[in-house]
Amino acid sequence: MNKILIHSFFFTLLFFTTTSVCQTYNSGKDYYEDDAAIWLNLHFEKKVLKKFEISLDQKNRINNNVTDYGLGYMDVGVNYSVFKWMKVQLDYVYGKSRNLDGTYSDIHRGAISLILRKKIDNWTFTYRNMVQMRFKNIYTSENGTIPTYFERNKLVVKYDINKRFETYISEELYLPFDQTRNKGLSRSRSAIGLIYNITKKINLEGFFIYQHELNAFNRTNRDFIYGLGYSQQF
Repeated sequence: MNKILIHSFFFTLLFFTTTSVCQTYNSGKDYYEDDAAIWLNLHFEKKVLKKFEISLDQKNRINNNVTDYGLGYMDVGVNYSVFKWMKVQLDYVYGKSRNLDGTYSDIHRGAISLILRKKIDNWTFTYRNMVQMRFKNIYTSENGTIPTYFERNKLVVKYDINKRFETYISEELYLPFDQTRNKGLSRSRSAIGLIYNITKKINLEGFFIYQHELNAFNRTNRDFIYGLGYSQQF
């Protein structure tokens, strides 16, 4: 099958799957609050032992129609390879998130993830199940020491076009443990991206993400995100 047709097929399938989920969990709302954003990501990774890797991510998000620096954070992670096809990952995140009044809140996150990966010819299938714990304004807010928990499920399908280029699509769903504010899923992210391998250990990435805030009591948010990423292994 022609490569372009393969890519188009999977992107179309992803789009209609996400649209269906959004309609199911949108509770009948027919109006949205749309935003355009740019995400800039840096990723560094180092193998320290045969089965252990450490990683450092620095991420920047410019939103409000690309006028405000909405979020910036550092993510330190440790990966353990249980098997060739299975990893367990621990992460700690510290960041700053912009409030509506222009001030910034401190964000702390901890997460544990199970990652499953299977490669078939030029195709790579990756599934990640993450349980995330988040704190906001620990020392300055009355509820700052009360964590918020999420379960995040992500599926990535990647295709190796050649030695230099890879393309992928992904779908990620957020499920809050506390169902007081949201019933069911709270957010979905659908993405398509292209990776250029400069060397075996350095690559550049361009991507587009459609993010939908689901089942919110207020105006439903839709984010149209354009992003660039740089990744290097040591």
